[in-house]
Amino acid sequence: MEPGDTAPPDRVSTEYQLKTADNAQRALAEIWSSVPVGGPEDDSLVADEEPATPPDPGPITPVAPETGEAQLGLGIAHLNAGKTAAAIPLLEAAIASFEPGGAEDASQLASARGALARAYLAARRPQMAIALYDWLLADSADASTESQLTEYRIKLAAAHRATGNVTAAMAELEGLVAELRTSGQDDERLLEAQVELATTHVVAGRPADGAAAYEEALPLADAVHGAGHRYTLGIGILLARAYRQAAQTQLAIRTYESVVSTAEIALGSADKLTAAAQSELAMLTGAGNR
Repeated sequence: MEPGDTAPPDRVSTEYQLKTADNAQRALAEIWSSVPVGGPEDDSLVADEEPATPPDPGPITPVAPETGEAQLGLGIAHLNAGKTAAAIPLLEAAIASFEPGGAEDASQLASARGALARAYLAARRPQMAIALYDWLLADSADASTESQLTEYRIKLAAAHRATGNVTAAMAELEGLVAELRTSGQDDERLLEAQVELATTHVVAGRPADGAAAYEEALPLADAVHGAGHRYTLGIGILLARAYRQAAQTQLAIRTYESVVSTAEIALGSADKLTAAAQSELAMLTGAGNR
C-alpha cells in the first residue's frame, strides 16, 4: 500500500482499533520507560508479567492528612516501579484523604490524581484515566508547570486511543504538536506527542501516515536522547513496523538494518532490543521480500 491509500475496512474496525491500541500502548509504555519495545503488530516482546487490574477497592474511608501523604508517596513509588496493582488503592486512598481539606491540599490532590490517572491507563482502565485527566486540565492552576499540562494532554489522547476513540486522540495530538512546534520550547514533550501521533495513525489503519510521523520524530529523538539511546532505537523499530504495515518493504528493511547496526554498537548483540530488531529483520528478509 502506498502513502494515501485507504486501508481495507477490516483494518479500521472498532475491534481492530481496540486491539491495536492496546498493543501500541504497551509498546509506547516500554519506550517511555527506556526498555525494549513490543509493537503494534507483535506483542511477543512485552514483559511476560503485566500489572494485573486490581479489584474495585470499594468505598474508602478518609484518613488523616499525614497518612494521605504517606499513601501518596508509597503509591507513586509503586507506580514508578511498575507495580500498578499495588499503587492504585494507595493513590485512591490518598485522594480520599486530601479531598476534605482546603487549599493546602490542592497541590497534593492534583499530584495524587495525576499519578492515579497514569496508573489507570497502565492498568487498561482508560475511561477512568480520561475522567481524571479532564479534571486535571480543567483545574490547570494546580499543575506545577506548562510541561505538566502538556503531559496531561498527551496522556489524555493516549487514553482516548485506548478506548478506540482515535478521532479524539488525533484531534488532541495534532493540535498539541502544532502548538509545541510553534513555541519551540519543549523538544522532549514535542517528541513524545509526535510519537503518540504516529502511533495513533497506525491504530487508525493509516500506517503510511504513521511512518511519516515517526520519520519526523527520529531527528527529535536524536537531538534529545542521542542516536544510540534505546528510546531512539525503539522509535526506529516502530518506524520499520509502520513501513512494513504500509507494504513499504524495502524501507522497512533498511530501517531495521540501521537499528540493528546502531543497537549492536550502543547496546550490544545480547540486548533484548537488538535481538528484537534482528528477529523482525530476519522474518522480513526470510520471507523472500528482498
